[in-house]
Amino acid sequence: MEEDILVGEQEKKKIIALLRRTPFENFEIHPHYYNIHGLPRHGVDIAKAKSIYSCFDKITAVQKRPAKSGFKYGIIYRLSKRNSYYLLFFLDEKPMKLFNAYFSGESVEKRLLRKYFGR
Repeated sequence: MEEDILVGEQEKKKIIALLRRTPFENFEIHPHYYNIHGLPRHGVDIAKAKSIYSCFDKITAVQKRPAKSGFKYGIIYRLSKRNSYYLLFFLDEKPMKLFNAYFSGESVEKRLLRKYFGR
């Protein structure tokens, strides 16, 4: 299984710039986003994902993982002390796709530190 890679500050800025100039409506919704009952797999509906997406100043980290065509990018939003979300995108595909969205809770920084630095 491939591991997530925390991107550097320069790449993070480039990805955020790409997101800023791409309207949410331009993203195709990947079939994985929905479960077999047609509901959002992790309980974050498209309207909520759209409202999170535009909070570019709340992005705390960007990670990527190799995928079939390029990378799957995980954009981590810290909306408040108790609310963090991951939005996962295929940005290297045409058209770009929203793969998944899920609530992460309040300890996103601790989780990232343990994941990448073993603390």
